Amino acid sequence: MKKKLLLVLMAILVVVVFAFVSCNKDKSSDDSSSSDTGSTDTGSTNTGSTDTGSTNTGSGDTNTGSTNTNTNTNTNTNTNTCVEHSYEWKVTTAPTCRDNGKKENACTVCGAVSETQTIFADKQYCDFSEHIVEEATCTKGGIDKWVCKYCGDTDPSKQEIKTDPAHKPGEWVEVAATCEVNGYKYQKCEVCFNEALALGMLNYEVLFADGHDWDTVSTDEATCDSPAVNHNQCTAEGCGATEDVQVGSALGHSYENQPELTAAPTCTESGYKYKECKNGCGATQITGAGEGPTGHSYDYEDPDYSTRVEATCITDGYITATCKVCSHVGTSEEDGISVIPADPTLHYSTYNVVSNVEATCHADAYAVWACTADASCSQTKNVYAEGTQLEHVYEQSGDPVAPTCNAEGYTLFVCTLCQDPDGAVNCTEGCADRRDIKEKVPHEMTTVYEETRLDSTCITPSSVEYDCGWCSGHFTYTYPTADAENAVPLKEHGNWAPTDNVVAPTCTSEGYTVYYCTMDDACEKTTNKDFTIRAQHAFVVYADGRLVCPTCEVTYRNITTFTNDIIASSGKDGNGPLTFEDADGNKIELDWEVIGYGNPGASTAITANQAYAQDEFSLSIAKGIVAIKVVDGMEMTIVVKESDEVSVEYVVTVAQAAVGYNVTVSRLGLTYTYEGVNGEFYLDLYENATVEGITVTSNVDTTIDLYAKQ
Repeated sequence: MKKKLLLVLMAILVVVVFAFVSCNKDKSSDDSSSSDTGSTDTGSTNTGSTDTGSTNTGSGDTNTGSTNTNTNTNTNTNTNTCVEHSYEWKVTTAPTCRDNGKKENACTVCGAVSETQTIFADKQYCDFSEHIVEEATCTKGGIDKWVCKYCGDTDPSKQEIKTDPAHKPGEWVEVAATCEVNGYKYQKCEVCFNEALALGMLNYEVLFADGHDWDTVSTDEATCDSPAVNHNQCTAEGCGATEDVQVGSALGHSYENQPELTAAPTCTESGYKYKECKNGCGATQITGAGEGPTGHSYDYEDPDYSTRVEATCITDGYITATCKVCSHVGTSEEDGISVIPADPTLHYSTYNVVSNVEATCHADAYAVWACTADASCSQTKNVYAEGTQLEHVYEQSGDPVAPTCNAEGYTLFVCTLCQDPDGAVNCTEGCADRRDIKEKVPHEMTTVYEETRLDSTCITPSSVEYDCGWCSGHFTYTYPTADAENAVPLKEHGNWAPTDNVVAPTCTSEGYTVYYCTMDDACEKTTNKDFTIRAQHAFVVYADGRLVCPTCEVTYRNITTFTNDIIASSGKDGNGPLTFEDADGNKIELDWEVIGYGNPGASTAITANQAYAQDEFSLSIAKGIVAIKVVDGMEMTIVVKESDEVSVEYVVTVAQAAVGYNVTVSRLGLTYTYEGVNGEFYLDLYENATVEGITVTSNVDTTIDLYAKQ
């Protein structure tokens, strides 16, 4: 009975569910504008615990779910089943001026979401809740404003309060100009002046350098390898600067009609025949072969050419001989080394006295010591008692010996009392005395070998070889000084050759190559040559029109963007502050040196083959630059008028490269190439330039901007 009742209840429940699902399905198909056609969730009704499932109208499959016969009687009245949805938009994530937000179109009854949209970030959502207050200083104005905590924009509804900076003028400081370096003067701010940081300098004014006043003080004549050089010195008081200016060209070597000379062979190298340059520069030209090497010459007894290391009782000694001709040091017994055998008699740290010997007139008394330091050492030595020797009785023996150039002269005296123990007179050792010593006579240059005469170099004096008529010895005579009789003075350094030390130019100094003197292998003299024009500044462009080189911190201002009105409130004195507006209407205040004005417009057009001239400057433009638009194949000539008497010409050429362009600049005889240039090229008019006028000519159409130093 109970089983039948349960089956009836289940049948009724299936009918009710089917009717509900059909009704809801029809409603979903009618409300296609706000339903998700991918899948529609019809919700669920839990009468006890009955899951009606879900209907997915996207796939066309209907899942009737399952019926749970659990007798849980709890009823969930908050169902997701609406006969008709009532949608309403609401913001779920608020947007800001920086981050996007989100809003949903949701049913107010069941909460079903039909559509989600992004609310894009916008300035209208700024949150102006951050209060910023900055007090004014000497160099910066103060400010009081409210800004957005997200983007930092200022609240337009609240007035932004600004206060102007204000310096307190104090004493003046002046640094005088020199020939090369500009001087300056400025007024200190009593509040913020800091010389180390260059702060608080008011009313700054440049005192321009006058340039050198050169006077030629000496001239080096031209040689075979070098042109003549004028040595100039600045006559300005306290300057002392010098410069070397080349004049003409080198003479070049010449061997025509010169006699053929012979160079003598050395110990290891053959001689040769040669000619000398007739200009007297010392250069030679080999014309033929000569005699073969002579071999080394050793003398073991001459202390000037040998070194003696004594032997010990267990270690051999040796003599190292040096060749008298070439100073070669021997490395074997056959090649100049004589071995000294070990001498065991040197061991006497312990000993025995074997006997004692009385003094004679040629020797002190002595004791005979036997070495006991080594069992194998059986040598003995005599240990003399100093001061016990008897006095000799001398008589002259033979005629006096005359001195030579190799030996002293003397008269020989022999002792008549020297006796052996048996009483016989012994005059064979220790009993002869040389007296009336006469010094050696100088060598006589009997035969001079002219072919061995060597000319002087920049550090080595001249020399010649000769034979002595007294001793038949072979010697070399060196002329010691330029003041000696018949001496040839040292030559000036020359025969310059380049080294690998090439100093690259910077934006503040010229480049050069270091050369060394090759006249003598031992000479270490160097000089600088092959100067190259100094490199252009690598500028960083700022929004207010400034160009700043980060290497040397020089700053320039574009002056062609202003009108023909003088851009300075202080008149023609050229001192700031300068006040103007930028392209956005912002007020710009600069404490700078005002030095001129240009034509209206940001750039000046240059028409091919038509000269452009600008010379109507109210104030001189000191230390300016020209920004040039780079064009392939361009040849531009820029003539800078520094005064009525002085004009400097710059020649700029442009050629296409693998990357960008190669730009070559020539000025005052120096050239330099800058590689990989794109867009604009900044031509520096150099430290000593005071531009009163400028003329530009180009073979192609281009544009230029004129800048002045801030």
